[in-house]
Amino acid sequence: MARGIHPSRTLRRRLADAGIELVTPSSPDAAGTPDVLPDGLRTALSLPNSIVTDESELGRLNLSGPGDTAKISGVEVTLVGTIHGMKSLAAPWIICSETTARKLLWTSALVAFAFIVSVAVRKTLLGFFG
Repeated sequence: MARGIHPSRTLRRRLADAGIELVTPSSPDAAGTPDVLPDGLRTALSLPNSIVTDESELGRLNLSGPGDTAKISGVEVTLVGTIHGMKSLAAPWIICSETTARKLLWTSALVAFAFIVSVAVRKTLLGFFG
């Protein structure tokens, strides 16, 4: 993202609802940049499909430390670092670049759309599960 261009409120809200925090490495004062993220990790998030999460969330994501990979919404991501103080009550929070966030949200949107279509076609609330 170019310096001085900030994501729309709609995009930020969708990312937050999905448990994804938007980070723009080139502008430290951008909306969504968490204070707990050191500059080194912001730079590391510019790598493709890289994420940062709270250290206490590693087990929930089946990760043991930086360099490990996991699949989130069918997209393989690489953990580039951990932070402290951002544990969630529900699904684990991850911090990633806007590019990675768009990939993760796009995959989730496709799965949701496919399920809705399967419910309509099969005429049952279980869709392709029933």
